Amino acid sequence: MKSALCNTNRQPEMAETFFDAFHDTVEFFDWNESHIREFAARSISGYFAGKRGVPHPASVMALARDGSIIGLALLLTDEAGEVCLDLLCVVPAYQRQKIATCMVAMAVNHLAAMGVETLSSAYHICNESSRHWHHLFGFVDVYDQMYIRLKYAWYRNEVWRRDKLGLVDGLGALKAEREFWLAQLDNLELLAKVREREHEPSIKVTLDEL
Repeated sequence: MKSALCNTNRQPEMAETFFDAFHDTVEFFDWNESHIREFAARSISGYFAGKRGVPHPASVMALARDGSIIGLALLLTDEAGEVCLDLLCVVPAYQRQKIATCMVAMAVNHLAAMGVETLSSAYHICNESSRHWHHLFGFVDVYDQMYIRLKYAWYRNEVWRRDKLGLVDGLGALKAEREFWLAQLDNLELLAKVREREHEPSIKVTLDEL
């Protein structure tokens, strides 16, 4: 396997690599083959057309011995000027050989040489392999506020429920999780409101409650 900078003339091959890597994954559960292929083609052409941001020169593709594309790490610069890992994939026959890690490491080294200090990415919440890879590589989860509010609301009410029932086993860990999610809230007014209502829990978990 060798890595090379992306060649825009090989977009059809990249779309096929996308399809091979994702057609049997949770991201495309219950999609038929033709729709996945159409999405793959649109995703690759849209990337190079700059529809999601400006394609970044640190983008990498992995090649097999015969020169075929077996992996992609496509980076872009978004509207805020942040560099993002827009697409990362490796075809099944070459997975679990650290190809994704090598591609992204190559891209990160390129970014570092350019003075870029941060790279963002995203993964499907149900894709355990992707989540595991991101964490192993060193990515740190950044949660949106809706997710944080839901997590906090659940832990808050679960602590209240167990406390009322006298179920003390594991209560300390639940309280720690509750405080962790509370600390993630970035809206100070909302945080103050939550603090005021800390002793007024409700069994029913709703967003209106927060």
